[in-house]
Amino acid sequence: MHRRLLSLTRDTRLPLLLTVLSGLLAGLLTIAQAYLVSGTVNGVFLDGQTLTQVSHWLRLILLLIAGRAFLAWVNEVSANVVAVRIKTDLRERLFDHILKLGPAYTRGQRTGDLTTAAVEGIEALDAYYSQYLPQLVITALVPISILLFVFPMDLLSGIILLVTAPLIPFFMVMIGKGAEIVTKRQYETLSRLSAHFLDSLQGLTTLKLFGRSKSHAKNIAAVSEQYRDTTLGVLRITFLSALALELLATVSTAIIAVEIGFRLLYKVMEFREAFFLLILAPEFYMPLRALGARFHAGMSGTTAAKRIFEILDTPITSKQLSVTSDQSIANYQLRLANVSFTYPGETAPALENINLEIKAGQHIALVGKTGAGKSTLVNLLLGFIQPTSGRIQINTYTSTQSPITHYQSPIHHSSFTIHNLISWVPQKPHLFHDTIAANIRLGKPDAALAEVIEAAKAAHLHDFIETLPEKYETVIGEGGARLSGGQAQRLALARAFLKDSPILILDEPTSSLDPETESLLEDSTRRLMQGRTVITIAHRLNTIFKSDHIVVLEEGRIVEQGTHSELLARNGAYAEMVKAYQAPESNVKSQTSEISSLRPSDIAQGKPSTLDFRPITNHQLPVTTYQLPTANRQSQIGNRKSTILLRLLSFLKGSWSLVALSVLLSALTIGSSVALIGVSAWLISTAAIATSVADLGVSVVATRLFGISRAVFRYLERLVSHNVTFRLLARLRVWFYERLEPLAPARLMDYKSGDLLARVIGDVETLENFYVRVVSPSLTAVFVGVFTALFFASFYPTLAFVLLGFFLTLGLILPLLAQLLSRRPGTRLITQRADLHTQLVDGIQGLADLLAFGRAADRAQRLAATGKAYGDAQKQMARINGVHSALMTLLTNLGLWTMLVLVIPQVTAGNIKGVMLGTFALMTFASFEAVNPLPLAAQMWNASREAAKRLFEVVDAEPVVSDRVSSEQLSVTNHHLQITNLTFTYPNTSAPALDSVTFELQPSTSIAIVGPSGAGKSTIANLLFRFWEYESGEIRLGGEPLKLLNQDEVRKRLALVSQNSYFFNASIRENLRLARPKVTQEEMEAAARAAHIHDFIMSLPKGYGTLIGEQGLRLSGGERQRLAIARALLKDAPILILDEPTANLDPLTEKAVLETLFDVMRRKTSLLITHRLIGLENVDEILVLNHGRIIERGTHDELLARDGLYRRLWDLQNQILDKDN
Repeated sequence: MHRRLLSLTRDTRLPLLLTVLSGLLAGLLTIAQAYLVSGTVNGVFLDGQTLTQVSHWLRLILLLIAGRAFLAWVNEVSANVVAVRIKTDLRERLFDHILKLGPAYTRGQRTGDLTTAAVEGIEALDAYYSQYLPQLVITALVPISILLFVFPMDLLSGIILLVTAPLIPFFMVMIGKGAEIVTKRQYETLSRLSAHFLDSLQGLTTLKLFGRSKSHAKNIAAVSEQYRDTTLGVLRITFLSALALELLATVSTAIIAVEIGFRLLYKVMEFREAFFLLILAPEFYMPLRALGARFHAGMSGTTAAKRIFEILDTPITSKQLSVTSDQSIANYQLRLANVSFTYPGETAPALENINLEIKAGQHIALVGKTGAGKSTLVNLLLGFIQPTSGRIQINTYTSTQSPITHYQSPIHHSSFTIHNLISWVPQKPHLFHDTIAANIRLGKPDAALAEVIEAAKAAHLHDFIETLPEKYETVIGEGGARLSGGQAQRLALARAFLKDSPILILDEPTSSLDPETESLLEDSTRRLMQGRTVITIAHRLNTIFKSDHIVVLEEGRIVEQGTHSELLARNGAYAEMVKAYQAPESNVKSQTSEISSLRPSDIAQGKPSTLDFRPITNHQLPVTTYQLPTANRQSQIGNRKSTILLRLLSFLKGSWSLVALSVLLSALTIGSSVALIGVSAWLISTAAIATSVADLGVSVVATRLFGISRAVFRYLERLVSHNVTFRLLARLRVWFYERLEPLAPARLMDYKSGDLLARVIGDVETLENFYVRVVSPSLTAVFVGVFTALFFASFYPTLAFVLLGFFLTLGLILPLLAQLLSRRPGTRLITQRADLHTQLVDGIQGLADLLAFGRAADRAQRLAATGKAYGDAQKQMARINGVHSALMTLLTNLGLWTMLVLVIPQVTAGNIKGVMLGTFALMTFASFEAVNPLPLAAQMWNASREAAKRLFEVVDAEPVVSDRVSSEQLSVTNHHLQITNLTFTYPNTSAPALDSVTFELQPSTSIAIVGPSGAGKSTIANLLFRFWEYESGEIRLGGEPLKLLNQDEVRKRLALVSQNSYFFNASIRENLRLARPKVTQEEMEAAARAAHIHDFIMSLPKGYGTLIGEQGLRLSGGERQRLAIARALLKDAPILILDEPTANLDPLTEKAVLETLFDVMRRKTSLLITHRLIGLENVDEILVLNHGRIIERGTHDELLARDGLYRRLWDLQNQILDKDN
């Protein structure tokens, strides 16, 4: 793995070389400085020289300090250049490879996992390239350089250093091998955590529907705790490695101090060499200790790299037909020859021996039961998957009629891209969190607004858009969250119309549309079909019965093909589907003979009808400029900067004792280090003038004690501080989820799930730095500074004040400067990292649409631009870090130099003993270890504050719906539903979604609500489930106002089958168990049988244990819908709400499922919301909704007799039964 990572440095050799050289030169200057300091101390202490006499040495020391400071800046900047360049290139390669792997790959993966690899995984390589790799080289060079000076001077000390040095990497590697497995487990847990959170965030509304959103916090807690445990497992091993390194380094320093002390006592060596060796001993181990500290970062990088290379090594199997020619294509022909396809992990083929020829300009329809293989066939044509056997051939003809043949097959792997020829409207289009215009422009990025408007008009979306305050610049929310199902589908049609390609593929294009809008779109589509090849997949046979050629698929095979009339005459599978449209005999009269005098073409020409069929302006979830006051929330938080600190500290409640212990251990660690070097310096100085070994007794023991205690205290401090921190982070994630839960779905529409994922993973991880690198080091610096100053004051008060001055400069002024300089880039880093998350989630989940419209390269460029901007911000931060490192190096060494300058006159005057000269100098330098982290802490505070702002920005929002606190808890005794004068307008819109709606639903009765798309039907369901709060009118359940009832109690009594049901990336069993956790297998199978999906589930290799992929994308649309029905039946709530329950079902399955549902509805209080006027003779009352108002009501027969809107929609739906067609 290291070899592959090293191979990525080819283009960064110069900055990498500069990083290593600057580190090596800094090491050589350190040796030179140690030599000059030892010479100065020797001259004053033993030779009696004055300050003036040693001033030339002191000036040289200043020059060396300046040189070291400059090299520290160079090292920081060049190391970051290496890391940023490699990370940026690797992220682009990774996303580009994911694009090439296509939807077939991403549908089998978790978006959160892929996003983690592309963001957190690649960021884990930063420390590998900027810290671990350069340190590896420096560790090899600097100690060797020191040994070259030590051996000629003192053989014994050189041997001690030489023997102990290899033990450090040996222990590091040995312990590291044990940590490798645990580190991999930690990274996998992080990926699982990301994927689980993304799944939870996107499925939060579904969790609320089933009353599982609050209890789901336990799952979040369990996953967070698992991540905490695995991370601490890694850190324990890492800290054990650090303990071994610390022990070797400090004990070896103590041994050297003692052995040279005794040799000084017996006059075997000179003081100057001895003091020089004492200064060099810690410097010798410093690179080795730094490598040990960065070894965990290196391991994390290699672990993350394994997952990244695993993705990059995944072979590309989808090949796409290339239709590029120097001459313009005048004609083309698609031919499928013996094409078969079997999904990985399955035995039964999804398609088997498909032979089909599609000519230019031909309208082909693919029909069949759900799961028959229709969408698989389209995926083959789009190149998302590749045939298991057989071939797809395209013959193109130029204006000279010269044929060019291209293949897609397992044998012929020519680069195959017909995306320029195809416009695609998928069954479940992905709408991006962007404006309406930007989403339509997916079909043609350079389209003028006039072209966008024309496409919207063709899709009958323009009039609706014009009612919005921001019109085409309205942001529609993630996945088109603010659009009704019909509006989202029309937007997808608009972008296909805009692309204006010769081949148009429509996969269930009108599944969410009412019959009238369907007829209007049929007319628009027919005009666009002129001269184009159209391939339509439809369960609604109205959409396709006029096609040139209809292909009927069953279990992956073509069983029939021909025209509508030919297939009816055969009385086969197609005829059975048509018969499903026929109503019971009592209602047949005039259904096929009394078709309304207005045809779809008449509608297009604007002929009047008896009702007001003006453009529909209301909508289910409004596409508006209604932005929850994000800007205001941000400003509020911005004005409460002081409270951010207090709020973050409040999470430490109950953990302050552990925090105090952590700070105490940290102070003892640095105190031991200061004491070790101080006692060692005193030992050597005393040995130079002592006459008896008794003079050294106490100092020898103390040296060994402090050497051991430093390592032990550091180990304990790390364990305690990280345990507290990760416990807090786990608590933070649960807290964030619990605060998000009441905001869904209304308040969360302003946020992209990728952004929320970045907050709950990235921002919470950032807060680790606050607790570990901001709170603890700041308190530690105070303790160490005060106690060291008190010790100095006992000898010479001026020294204490100077020391405190340096502490204040290093611990306060420098951090404030760091904070000031890093505030903007720190903020940019957080937001750009969130942008990366968002773009990756959007890009991966919308990959099929991007590829089909040829926009994958644009998305990759956009991601690359964001990655580059993120890298530029990191480079700017590195330059600032370089300045801090340089100033830190300058000031810490300047502190040592100042102490020498101040103490030398006092030694000369006899006020301070000479043995204390070296002690004060080295103790000062050692004590600065306490303030070294503070400039970084200031930067971390900037990042932590910004991360906290982003978290608080979301959770500080007021929920749209809140439970009212009352002294007595109201309970529902029956399920009588009353809606009186209900009026509801979505925020920032003028037209009401519901206007004075009144109806009553008695227990064990049923009502159907029908009407055009966007008429307000689904808004009623949203209000009943208390996703939005109504202000005018009243809803009563069991005689009690809905507003006064607990939300969970209300939802417990309601079961919903939605047209866009969400499924989690889990097994079928787990998705069904969501409705009732304690459900038995028998009950589960009974519900699946009722939903007509049990047989399909049992045909899968793992049955109910089969994983269905992210959002259930491994299932077809119809299979997902039947699974949603089974889940609702399992909930067994007294009130059943069906919102387009048979969307995406074929006519025969629809008929069978409706029979089951109507049987269930007879035993429950039921509300059916539908565009499909099928089986409505089974409900007690039908309400016809238009523009948010009830314009008709009655039974099915009564409404047909009135010849109103209901009758009109009925006639349009049943055109297929008109013999004249």
